[in-house]
Amino acid sequence: MAKLDNRRINFVLNLPIEVKAKVLYEYLVKGTSNRECEKKIKGLNEEDGWQAWSVIHFYGFDKEHKKKYKYTQKFITEKLNELNETDIADLYLNKDASIIDEDDSEVVMNETDGNDVFRTVKKRVGQNKLRKILLKNYNGCALCNIKDKNLLITSHIIGWNDENTTKEDRVNPQNAILLCKLHDAMFENGIISLKDDFTVLYKDGYEFDDQSIDKNLNFSKPSKDSPAPKFLKEHRKRYRF
Repeated sequence: MAKLDNRRINFVLNLPIEVKAKVLYEYLVKGTSNRECEKKIKGLNEEDGWQAWSVIHFYGFDKEHKKKYKYTQKFITEKLNELNETDIADLYLNKDASIIDEDDSEVVMNETDGNDVFRTVKKRVGQNKLRKILLKNYNGCALCNIKDKNLLITSHIIGWNDENTTKEDRVNPQNAILLCKLHDAMFENGIISLKDDFTVLYKDGYEFDDQSIDKNLNFSKPSKDSPAPKFLKEHRKRYRF
């Protein structure tokens, strides 16, 4: 599968916002093919569909979204103006961009809810920025010695999709911990939690020993943005610690 490289990213960044909005309108609303977009939209050259393809994929869309929405071109233009394209470009160029910890399938672009049009790309951009912060603040997993980035997860204390989570909380480094995949799963499922002083709590009755899971864990504090007590309290309350 083709990927967005530097050349295609720079091409999209340099296009006028009106041209990009027109491409998305033609593709998402009218179902116009990439090649036809290039033929009919002033500002694009015919490149066997690749110029239109670059715009569509830069904003996180693909063939699954073709002719799925009922938006006006003006509405799409307004949404594009809300996005920080530099952050989107950084998402694609970042070596860790493929390591996104939340399930994007949980965020569905709903054709009846205009506010959801670009939620997926916003979400991925937010995760990418938060992950960078955590990788800088933590020296690997906060509960063990794993330092391989491919095995590290941006673990939210109060989940991204929680109904009480605000936009600010989602990207707040004090509402996230850098954990390896095992300890992320344990924290996510309420098998472990943390006191306000970061002492590790263990779920009563869970078969730690039978599964050779270490119960002698110590939390390694980050250089800054330690987990906030208000989020830890909510996590303990949710999982009845």
